[in-house]
Amino acid sequence: MRTERQLATAAGLAGLLPPAALASDRAARIASDIAPAIAAAIAAEIDMLRQLRAAREREEQRIFEACRSVGLAVDRLEQARFTAAEPAARRGLEQAAKTLRRAIQAKDVHATR
Repeated sequence: MRTERQLATAAGLAGLLPPAALASDRAARIASDIAPAIAAAIAAEIDMLRQLRAAREREEQRIFEACRSVGLAVDRLEQARFTAAEPAARRGLEQAAKTLRRAIQAKDVHATR
């Protein structure tokens, strides 16, 4: 008993933790030691997932804008049918469709993330 108290006192003076008597005490000490590292790893993973979600939302927004442009180009072509403006409207529709295709292909490339 006295030896244990002397060891605990010496360990305290040396800045060491006293030996744990129970396995649950050791487990609690280990858990408290690694908890900050685990919390930091989880925080880093959450940050990475937020960045990926923001990138995905930007890609989807580009696709929505390209779809809107295609719809507007179709409307312009319908209004310009059988007029002198029809060739320009067709080129505008073609350009909008190419932009949409590029946006979809870019999303497919990044879909593996």
